[in-house]
Amino acid sequence: IYTSGSTGKPKGVKISHNNLNNFVSAFTKYFNGVNSKDKCLASTNISFDVSIFEIFITLLNGAQLYLYEENSITDIFKYCDEIIKNGITLLYIPPNILENVYTILSNEKQIGINKLLIGVEPIRSSIIKKYYELNSNMRIINAYGPTETTICATANILEPSTIDKYTIIPIGKPIANSKILILDENLQLVPVGLKGEIYVSGNGVGQGYLNNAEKNEQSFIKISKYLDENKAYRT
Repeated sequence: IYTSGSTGKPKGVKISHNNLNNFVSAFTKYFNGVNSKDKCLASTNISFDVSIFEIFITLLNGAQLYLYEENSITDIFKYCDEIIKNGITLLYIPPNILENVYTILSNEKQIGINKLLIGVEPIRSSIIKKYYELNSNMRIINAYGPTETTICATANILEPSTIDKYTIIPIGKPIANSKILILDENLQLVPVGLKGEIYVSGNGVGQGYLNNAEKNEQSFIKISKYLDENKAYRT
């Protein structure tokens, strides 16, 4: 997968079918299943890895995929109109437009969205609480992960009854067949409450960068003390 990411420069990350299969299987379960009745709006630019979520969790589960015709979401009203008229049930909404999208959708009598992925930036619980007003049965997942670990490395399956515990929604726990280690500069586990760096291991970790051995050595590291399987990605 090539992605512009936050730097604006393609990284050339090698992601396998096995990596993607693990991701799709995990999030299909987190959403309590995705099937032919679901309709996903793919609105993410193809250079951003969330587009892979939109395309493959939909098609590999036999759901319906609607391609947003614009390269980016510049007209919020047009975007919301696509959600409403197509009866979209599954989508990712970028954090910077969550509030505006809610305001527009709240004017509708019935909203079909029941599976919502959020993430990328810190998100306040106050705005997510409003989405439960649109559909109290909405399954909302806050996820975190770099492209190198196949879109998402952690997931937090939110619940209306507990969302008030947080001001900023936590990123959750490692997804299926993954581990998260918090290590210091000496690759030692840090005690609870102290700062460290996130290392991700497991079935989501990609095969490195294409034609970039030096960067692979810096970023994809074998930590034999804690891992028996694949290398960990140093985030």
